[in-house]
Amino acid sequence: MAGLGLPGSYSLLLVLADTVGRSILTPRELPSGLVAALFGAPYFMWLMYCAGKQKQSIRLRNES
Repeated sequence: MAGLGLPGSYSLLLVLADTVGRSILTPRELPSGLVAALFGAPYFMWLMYCAGKQKQSIRLRNES
């Protein structure tokens, strides 16, 4: 998993999540982990969907 994405992209995600968490509710702060999860969960679901489609495509190709 370390080879996925650009180098430093995980740290950039956390910096952006921290910035968004501090600026959305000005007198209060949202935890950066919560904000990162809000961005990361849909992306993770999309990756799982694409991997499933790819496996299904390979399976159908092998059956032919």
